[in-house]
Amino acid sequence: EAYDGVTGIMSIAENNGQGIRAAFTLRNNLYFVKERSMYVTANDGVNEPALWQVEEISNKVGTPSAHGVGLGEEWAVIAGRSGLYLFDGSEPVKISQEIQLTWDAINWQYGQLIWVQVDTQRKRIYVGVPMGSATQPNQVLMLDYTEGFGDPLVAMLTAPERSRKWAPWTIAANSCALIERTGGVAQLFLGSNNSTGKIYALAPGTYSDDGAATNSFYSIAYLAATGGALSGRNLFGYLTAYVQGLGSLALAALSPGDVVSTALGSWTLASPASRDMEQFTNVLAERVSYQLGTNAAGSWFSLTKLAPWAKPDPFAFVRGGNS
Repeated sequence: EAYDGVTGIMSIAENNGQGIRAAFTLRNNLYFVKERSMYVTANDGVNEPALWQVEEISNKVGTPSAHGVGLGEEWAVIAGRSGLYLFDGSEPVKISQEIQLTWDAINWQYGQLIWVQVDTQRKRIYVGVPMGSATQPNQVLMLDYTEGFGDPLVAMLTAPERSRKWAPWTIAANSCALIERTGGVAQLFLGSNNSTGKIYALAPGTYSDDGAATNSFYSIAYLAATGGALSGRNLFGYLTAYVQGLGSLALAALSPGDVVSTALGSWTLASPASRDMEQFTNVLAERVSYQLGTNAAGSWFSLTKLAPWAKPDPFAFVRGGNS
């Protein structure tokens, strides 16, 4: 292979002060991703590369990392300072607005270490980020697009379950790759940065973290009593749920702002579960978020239904003060 030093060199907006961080091909077009902008070119079939026409796609969307672009099925995702963007050849679309506070907490001083990987088989996008004061990726932001890339804030009005879903994973990994195994199946591997020198794999059916417990939990949205009692105190009584799994599932009630966590007991899990689980909670608050979780090696849970019972507080609909 060789290139001509005159006609084989392309200039991509060389005067905008940004470095080229990544490049990828999509439907016979070649895209360049700079720190805060994107450009496209294509072989015109006539001229040498130096004379190919370069067009601007966006002057806002880019990535600070050489690994900040992940490729899917005829689309790409780009991890930039303002969010994660989906690009299918038209205008880039932001798909991380619902976790903007989390995204803003990334330590962008080390944004060049961010990596993006797309698992089209499981329909997941993984973004390794240095969160908070970390100087290397210490969390993975996982986006599940099994139900599509729809905005959950919009889907709430129609079909809440038909939208993208995010989850933060406390996995410290400087690198990530999909490696094809001998059976022809691509498996996700992560290069750890915990000083062990280990390479980890996500193994379906394994419910521990390298032999240690996986602290997994699910917190629902803050709820008030039905019937429009959105500003007064509510009495949260019974709670029913259909949940399957193994081990013990701990229940807690969170007050607004997660200021107070009240333990509500635990459920012994089974799979399959023959009936709904029930719990009397007796919580007085304006709003409550129920949290369910397991924290033991080998434990797991799958929640498909949760029905809290609540009504306006029969004794004190308002507190009558701020103390």
